[in-house]
Amino acid sequence: MKIHLTDSAIARLKTPVDRVEYKDTRLPGFTLRVGRRAKVWYFRSTINRARVSVKLGTWPIVSADLARARSFNM
Repeated sequence: MKIHLTDSAIARLKTPVDRVEYKDTRLPGFTLRVGRRAKVWYFRSTINRARVSVKLGTWPIVSADLARARSFNM
């Protein structure tokens, strides 16, 4: 599902039964994986035809702005 990932939008998300992945509409590869216990930031990309996934942190400890800044440093 695609949404603009902000702290206020994430706070409104319901806890899913199964794991759900939200992709940012403005930054390709910037995703939030929402499960029953945690909301975890990831940055995903392709390098030399291989999928690479980097964990950026857990929300709310790592805010949306901080996770987005960390993904620019990749």
